[in-house]
Amino acid sequence: MFTKTKIIGLGILLSMLISSIAVSAESQGIQYSEQNKLVTISYEDLTLMVNAGGQVPKFHIIQEDGLEFQVMFKMLVEYYDANEDGAFQYNETNIAQTDEHGRPSARTNILALPSVIWSFSGFDLEYEEGTENIVAIHFAFVSENILIPFYADFSMEIKAHFYLDNKTIDGYEIIGGRELKFDIIMNNWPWEKDDTYLALRFDITPLKDAEIKDVEGKPVDTKTNSTGYEHKVNNQNQMKNAFELGNATDKGFFAYANKANYSYQNEYQQGTVNCSYSTNGDDTIQTYLSFEHFDEEVVYDPSLGVVSDTEEGNNEEDTTGLGNLEILTLSALSISVITAVAILRKKR
Repeated sequence: MFTKTKIIGLGILLSMLISSIAVSAESQGIQYSEQNKLVTISYEDLTLMVNAGGQVPKFHIIQEDGLEFQVMFKMLVEYYDANEDGAFQYNETNIAQTDEHGRPSARTNILALPSVIWSFSGFDLEYEEGTENIVAIHFAFVSENILIPFYADFSMEIKAHFYLDNKTIDGYEIIGGRELKFDIIMNNWPWEKDDTYLALRFDITPLKDAEIKDVEGKPVDTKTNSTGYEHKVNNQNQMKNAFELGNATDKGFFAYANKANYSYQNEYQQGTVNCSYSTNGDDTIQTYLSFEHFDEEVVYDPSLGVVSDTEEGNNEEDTTGLGNLEILTLSALSISVITAVAILRKKR
């Protein structure tokens, strides 16, 4: 017989099923592993790999059935800003000096990052309250040894952060589940002069066909070798600017802040970071982030990630926080319960 108690029981059953599916939709959290200083982070269709196993640090992004690209640390270059544009050009690497006899000479101060040996910090995990779901993961690579004695006192740390939810840190917006933010901390650079700048070179290389646009939204001709003719880009936003790699459905990016924290006499002040780039003719963009002369330390925050247009559309329509699969499953369960109620009514 169909009673009020049975209806209540079916309602409770439906609620329990809905709750269990809502939990299972997020039960995976962030997946991670580390082997021989190769860190792998996975979430949904995105895989991020960071390699610093005694080599130059390299970030590798793979989006299932989508984009694939890498961003590689290459070198640090001290330069004299001869044209006073605040950005690096290759012809500014010769630093004018005088020798012990007062005669003019020129030197270069370039640290190739493959000469740095890196150590891995291990993982620092954050969990969703009351569950074992990982909602944030942090790790770091630290310069353990530099093979060139001139840079013995210099140190560099790369701190990486991946969040499941959207985050804004000091005005820098991070896309949850799609973007890896990393802090770069450099100490005690051996300056040759006191009026020079320091440029950090990253190479951005798409590993699948993708159109590349610079910070100003201008297409980049990656088939032409423009090394030596580095182009300064004008920052478009007050905080976050990005190179974009895209195709018909997906886009990836390498983003950087246009400010950094510089130490001057044990106090931190914000200063400007400018960007210039050239191409090597083989699909790679050589980007140079330019830092002001600093006393002891500079702390800086770039990031990289992917954004899917189809994913954006789904997020706009899906206000429940569940994916389409979970919505369809809930609908099927609702239909099943309603059918059961109808059968009981018929029997009654």
